[in-house]
Amino acid sequence: MSTWDIDIGEVARIQELATPITEDLAEHASDLGESLGTAIPNSGALAWDGDDGGPGLVGAALTAFVQHAADRLESVAERHGRSWQGAAGATSAYAAGDLDMAAAAQRAGTLGIDFDSTPFEKPGRR
Repeated sequence: MSTWDIDIGEVARIQELATPITEDLAEHASDLGESLGTAIPNSGALAWDGDDGGPGLVGAALTAFVQHAADRLESVAERHGRSWQGAAGATSAYAAGDLDMAAAAQRAGTLGIDFDSTPFEKPGRR
């Protein structure tokens, strides 16, 4: 006997509510990238004796931030996408009455994700 008991209408409602939020997150991430891409070269430079110099202190700090945050943001997006696809596939298979396929879709949504780790530092760690 299956332990699955999914309210398909509720899943659809949650997906409808979550879709605009997901789209907003993607838009904000894109806007952040554009803003930082503009801010870094326009934040001043350190130059001596007439050379063009390199990025100023603010530009260097922004560059370090982008390098530090990019992998973490990419990891969050990947986890979100896999989880979303796994949940949608599992729900569709469940609705069709194929519990084995539903379980396989759910597992596929979590393949390669280490839920015991996080891409973010724990509080107090540096």
